[in-house]
Amino acid sequence: MNDAPTPPDAPPRTAPSARALRAEARREAAEAHQRTWAARFGWIAGGTVGMVGGFFVTWGLERGLLSGRVTDPTAAAARASSVLVPLLFLAGALGGHALGHEGGRARYRLLGAAAGVALAGAAWIFLVVAR
Repeated sequence: MNDAPTPPDAPPRTAPSARALRAEARREAAEAHQRTWAARFGWIAGGTVGMVGGFFVTWGLERGLLSGRVTDPTAAAARASSVLVPLLFLAGALGGHALGHEGGRARYRLLGAAAGVALAGAAWIFLVVAR
């Protein structure tokens, strides 16, 4: 015969209250909202970094690789930039979107600040050029 003590029964689980369910739903909605905006901010910040990087790659291509090798390095770099800048913009934008969407709440503020700086820089450049 088995004389081992039997474990006590587990306490009965109580169902969560309606208030707790509403609070959980609000937290999930806020997290989804921040994840969406973090992805949008990542798109703006990543696209800006990619575009600026594309212009620097084009400049480096013109100065480093093409000067002295072709008759008109500026025209060759301009043709290359028509492919490089959009590709690097797209790569940066998609990378920033993925970074923001996966980071969610943790990267929301960082990418929001980066997007704000990018938009402020774009506005400043527009005002300088338009003046």
